[in-house]
Parts: sequence; C-alpha cells; structure tokens
Amino acid sequence: SQDLTDIHLQVSVSNVGGNDPAFGVICSYLNSDAFYFLGFGDDGYYGIARVEGDDFVLLTGDGNSWVQSDDIALFADRYTLEADCQADGRLRLMVDGVVIAEAQDDDPYGAGGIGLFVQSFDNVPVEVEFDDLVVTQLTSE
Repeated sequence: SQDLTDIHLQVSVSNVGGNDPAFGVICSYLNSDAFYFLGFGDDGYYGIARVEGDDFVLLTGDGNSWVQSDDIALFADRYTLEADCQADGRLRLMVDGVVIAEAQDDDPYGAGGIGLFVQSFDNVPVEVEFDDLVVTQLTSE
C-alpha cells in the first residue's frame, strides 16, 4: 500500500441499485481501524468521519448525525465526488464542483492509503459504480 498525503481525489459515482446507500472515498488509510471517510448519499445527506476502531466519529454537523445539503442534487444518475485530504487533518468534500463540507481533525492520521467506500444502512442490496478515479497532489495553499 502506498502512503499518500496532501492529495485530491476525484471519482464519478452512480447509484445503480434501488436502495439508498452512502458512498465516498477513504484517505489516510492506516488499517481497517484507522482512516477518514468523506462521502454522501443521493438523498443529499453527507458526512466526513474519522474511523477509529468501531467508532465512526463524524467531524461534520453536530457530530451525531449526517447533515443534508441543498447543494447535492437528489437521486442524480451520476455525481462527481471530490475530496481533499491534507496531512494536517484538514478534509474537504465536494460534489459536482461545489464545496459541501470542510472539517479539521486535531489528531491527524497523516499519510496513508486511499480507497472507495459504500455504506448500506438499512436497505440491502446496494449497487454503486465508481469510475474515472484520479488522484493528484495538492499544491500548498
């Protein structure tokens, strides 16, 4: 696994199943108990989270629940998901070119692997297609 840091990920996502999963990207993946998740569902709810063991710690909203954004088109055929993951714990989620949320983790994981993520919630099965994943280095701001 390659350790990446200060990166921008872009991927197109389509929910091709009938149910309502959340989908997103993973960065700073150290192991299955330590990584960040940045994602949303086609119902417009989003979250940026720090996964720590069995804990899914939301860094967005009140920290207890996903938040709905009017900037996410509902039930679109395809979305362009983008995320920035920086070594200092700054995280940013964008959907279709609009910044949906930014978060700061005060105890950052730093460099790590990347991945794609689907969460099913109550209704299964789910089927999500990812395409055209591009990862680039962020230039320092």
